[in-house]
Amino acid sequence: MGTFNKPLLLVLFLVVFISILPLNIVSSPTTQGEALVKWKDTLFDSSPLNSWSLNNLSNLCNWTGITCNTEGTVSKLQIYDQGISGTLAHFNFSSFPSLTSLAMSYNNLSGSIPVDIGNATQLQRLDLSFNNLDGNIPSFIDQLTELQQLDLSFNNLNSSIPPELGLCTKLNALNLSGNSLTGPLPYSFSNLTRISELSLYENHLSGELSPQLFTKWTELTSLDMRYSGFSGNIPSEIGMLRNLTSLDLTGNDLEGTIPKEIGNLNQLQILYLSENHLEGSIPATIGNLAKLESLFLYNNNLSGTIPPEVSNLTLLEYLDLGNNQLTGTIPHDIGRLINLTYLDLSNNQLNGIIPLEIGNFTLLQYLQLENNQLVGELHDSISHLTMLRKLGLSFNRFSGSIPTDFGKYTPNLSHMNLSGNNFSGEFPQTLCKATSLQVLDLSSNELNGSLPGCLGNLNKTIVVNLSKNKFKGTMPMFCTTNIAILDLSSNMLSGALPRCLFTYTNIKLIILDLHDNQFQGTIPQIIGNSCELTTFNINNNHIEGSIPLGLANCKLLQILDLGNNKIKDSFPSWLPTLPQLQILVLRSNRFHGNLSVKMTERPFSKLRIMDLSHNQFSGNLPINFFDNFKLMANSDRRVGINTSFTIGLYYEASTSLVVKGMELEVKKILYIYTSIDLSSNEFTGEVSEVIGEFKSLRLLNLSHNSLTGHIPSSLGNMSLLESLDFSSNRMTGMIPRQLSTLEFLSTLNLSTNNLSGEIPQGRHFDTFTKDSFLGNLALCGAPVTKKCKDDEFPPREADDDVDYIWFDWKMILIGYGIGLVCGLSTGYIVFTTLKPWWFVSIIERAQHKLIRRLMMNT
Repeated sequence: MGTFNKPLLLVLFLVVFISILPLNIVSSPTTQGEALVKWKDTLFDSSPLNSWSLNNLSNLCNWTGITCNTEGTVSKLQIYDQGISGTLAHFNFSSFPSLTSLAMSYNNLSGSIPVDIGNATQLQRLDLSFNNLDGNIPSFIDQLTELQQLDLSFNNLNSSIPPELGLCTKLNALNLSGNSLTGPLPYSFSNLTRISELSLYENHLSGELSPQLFTKWTELTSLDMRYSGFSGNIPSEIGMLRNLTSLDLTGNDLEGTIPKEIGNLNQLQILYLSENHLEGSIPATIGNLAKLESLFLYNNNLSGTIPPEVSNLTLLEYLDLGNNQLTGTIPHDIGRLINLTYLDLSNNQLNGIIPLEIGNFTLLQYLQLENNQLVGELHDSISHLTMLRKLGLSFNRFSGSIPTDFGKYTPNLSHMNLSGNNFSGEFPQTLCKATSLQVLDLSSNELNGSLPGCLGNLNKTIVVNLSKNKFKGTMPMFCTTNIAILDLSSNMLSGALPRCLFTYTNIKLIILDLHDNQFQGTIPQIIGNSCELTTFNINNNHIEGSIPLGLANCKLLQILDLGNNKIKDSFPSWLPTLPQLQILVLRSNRFHGNLSVKMTERPFSKLRIMDLSHNQFSGNLPINFFDNFKLMANSDRRVGINTSFTIGLYYEASTSLVVKGMELEVKKILYIYTSIDLSSNEFTGEVSEVIGEFKSLRLLNLSHNSLTGHIPSSLGNMSLLESLDFSSNRMTGMIPRQLSTLEFLSTLNLSTNNLSGEIPQGRHFDTFTKDSFLGNLALCGAPVTKKCKDDEFPPREADDDVDYIWFDWKMILIGYGIGLVCGLSTGYIVFTTLKPWWFVSIIERAQHKLIRRLMMNT
């Protein structure tokens, strides 16, 4: 055997020796240049690499992106943001044995990471970030044993993280962010003892954070795992990362408490734990983080008080504890945080006053304290914060007047929201000096007096909401502003509507809401072609005249509410030409004539609410008019009003709607409200069966007209109907049994008609009182007092879900026995509690139904 192995060993030696020879040839500058040009020719766009040419091989080291070593071969290939497009499939990595750095970030590379990359065994840095690479991270990555920096971020990689990556033990920077990686972190990552920067954010990873990993990553300075899908608790071992300067675990599913050991991270400058499910109190040890500059804990379930130790963080610039369940007062010692530029404590349960020490925040730009239970008056220390840009104090219990010098010392103030408080007094005129103001919201307070004319001169103002106060007098002329949303509703303002709001081409109003005031005069007849209105609401004023034809130019209009005025006009035939119209309210005016419309391809295609009640409309209900509503009635699409702006504001437009006899304010377009109200007019004729096709309709009111004919049986198809009112008409015939199948019908009024026959029973019909049927002398059966006679009306067909053919006396006896037991039990409950009258009424109705059915079948 020994003599046999010697020749074999010699052959193996020769094979290895021969294999080395071509390696030297392949690694020559000429061969490397040829390999680069060959790969370049496969690219879809290689124009940035024009210097790569076979005619320029002698100048390889000066090619774009090429760096050579002392032997003249390629050691670095770095092509940043050149827009090159193609794949790496044809890149011959074997030709570059000395390659230490490959960086091609911010290009358009696609396809998968090739297997051949494992041949670049000398790579220390690999950066393919911000491309379109897909597939998996190859397991042969472990062949890159010299790798120190790996960046594959912001591609389309969609595999799990290979355990082999943990064998690249020289890694000190790893970035896999912005992909679709799945699965847990490999346990082999505990081998990465030299890692200092680890970024895995915006992936679809799973599992818990292993405590063992934190015990090994003692060199870590930056850990970014935001929006990665991790769950479980934050391990207490995180306190061992004493070199950590930045920790971001935002937007995961982490729960439990914040470990007190986090106070051991005395080098920490950034701590982001927001948008998780963390609970319990903020640990007092957080006050040990003396170098902390940013602390974000918002959107958790943290409770307890704000620890006074927070005041030790004197380098803090950003503090956000919003959207938690914190209680107690704002600590007075918080005034020590003199470097704060951003403070957000909104959406908690904080009480007490704003400490005077907040006036120490001379660098503060953002102060957000909304949705708490804070009280007291605003002191001058806030109005003197000269750097202030955004102030949010809405929905607290503040009272008193707004400081009279507000705006005088805050020239950079762009957002001011004091809505939902108890502020009183007059509008501070110094706010007109806040020339950078974009959003002003003082709604839902007790402010009074007149509005200063200078308010209309704020050229940068986009949103003004002064609704639900007690302002009076005329409105300022907002004619030189960039205003998009103007809401002065629910005040006592009077005078005419400013014409410039409708006619000036530089005015780009999106929402104009003036309802519930005392405005007079007419709507300006001239409305420019550049109209961008989505909401126009002047409900409940004293507006007269007609609807201007110019409103037809407002093709983006979604809400048109002119109700409760003195407008005298016929139905605007051009309304169906508004393709986005969702709410139309003309209620309680002096409209007259027939409902005639211009026929368009898709009239009223998005209409969800129509209220023409309390006018003088007349004539028959035209079938084609209702037929136009089919898309509205049957559509399952959820369409809302887009009032989101880049300035970070979401405004909810509103209208009023009569729901089951009560006038309610409806915020936005609530999807449950699909309504037609034509009541209190002079309509005649019959109701078309077409109306039964409105399967998504919830409210239908045709009362107080002169309608005749039968109630359409097709109403039984309106499965979502909640309220039906046909009262005070001249309708005849029987009540369709199909109405008793409407599961959600809770309000019914058929009174004062000429209906006859037996009232249907079953489901909600058993709950309606006789008031629903009064004034129909020929109706009989519960709940009216008139009894039905067998020979007076023809028998109804049996319901599909009830069959009495099998009925016999055995069942009567069985029912009697069961009824006896139930009766005794019920009696005991009633006479011992003296409370469940609802239960008594149910038993009485059931007993009445049983007796009536027994009589009908004997």
